[in-house]
Amino acid sequence: MDPKRLTDLTIQYLNHELSPEGAAELNEWLDKDPSNRERFGKRTSEENIIRSYIASEEARAAKPAMLEEMPWVKEKERTGLLRLIKLFAFKAAAVVIVGCGILVYWWSRSHSNENMPKTPTVASSTDVAPGTDRATLTLGNGKVVVLDETGNGKIADQGGSTVSKHDSGSLVYQNAANIDEPVQYNKIVTPAGGKFTISLPDGTVVYLNAMSSVRFPTVFTGKAREVWMTGEAYFEVAKNAGRQFMVHVGDATITDIGTEFNVMAYGDEPELQATLVEGAAAVSNPATRVLLKPGLQATIGKEIQVNKVPVETVIAWKEGYFEFDNADIKTVMRALARWYNIQINYEGDVGAVRASFSLSRVNKLSVLLKVLAAGGLHFTMDKNTITVKP
Repeated sequence: MDPKRLTDLTIQYLNHELSPEGAAELNEWLDKDPSNRERFGKRTSEENIIRSYIASEEARAAKPAMLEEMPWVKEKERTGLLRLIKLFAFKAAAVVIVGCGILVYWWSRSHSNENMPKTPTVASSTDVAPGTDRATLTLGNGKVVVLDETGNGKIADQGGSTVSKHDSGSLVYQNAANIDEPVQYNKIVTPAGGKFTISLPDGTVVYLNAMSSVRFPTVFTGKAREVWMTGEAYFEVAKNAGRQFMVHVGDATITDIGTEFNVMAYGDEPELQATLVEGAAAVSNPATRVLLKPGLQATIGKEIQVNKVPVETVIAWKEGYFEFDNADIKTVMRALARWYNIQINYEGDVGAVRASFSLSRVNKLSVLLKVLAAGGLHFTMDKNTITVKP
């Protein structure tokens, strides 16, 4: 279930407005995995609601004012929003739930609420638009095609496949009949502030996040279907029991037959992570090989560690959302930097700040910074450079 839908159902549940269809949908999600019921229980437990009332006086006083400053929140939604604010305020210094795709947000610091700044600010000389469908395609002969400047229709014939752009953010490879040509390798790269979707020659669909790439043959031959990637990508692998699908990233390889998984391998992130959504897959490096089941994430280094994770949070970017759960602020800002094509500077120590939220990636940057500033941080925007201060 995507994060927005889950939050909508949670609001309806707390307001006693859940329809029979909504209740059936929620129960199906709860029964799908024991961890789902645990997550929902934490969201709606009486203990957490009671804890909300012992949040700081400053946070409680700020809640109505925050909503009053957000006219896009419909009046009939405010009761449910305030209930969710109470629900998540138990470890908060400030809480915001607003429209424009922002669902839930709260802050925590290692020190007390009394140390929170009283007047968080966002100083801006401009604003930054969100990312869009942007990418370049490098053909087998080295020619580079700027896809966001190319119209729909056939782009090229490449080593036994016809390459076509079907809409603003989708590229399709289709094996051409009766063409005997040497296999070529193509590469698609998304810049900062870009994303794109590719349908490979075997029908596998690859969703590329910002600052990512995938290199692949124009026709899959041999015993395995192999691709190479950087950055972050979500794979919906076409089933083919006789030919494994292999994703190479650094020294690691993810292998399966037909399944769905996410790979996050940005060079500025401390860990390479592969998360299985459906099916089964093997993750290996030169020293270790492990098998993943749905809901498990492999963190890959010299060793491979496997943990259960909330899949909705991991793949929220594919669904059009930022979603973080108790993430440190620098992790959050790195994600914003990739999507908004900005530079981040820090003045002072912000290492103790952590955030949890789910919000739409279609918002302009200023909207996100105003929400983050509610946690006590100060931001200065100067063109494409953001300075973060405690």
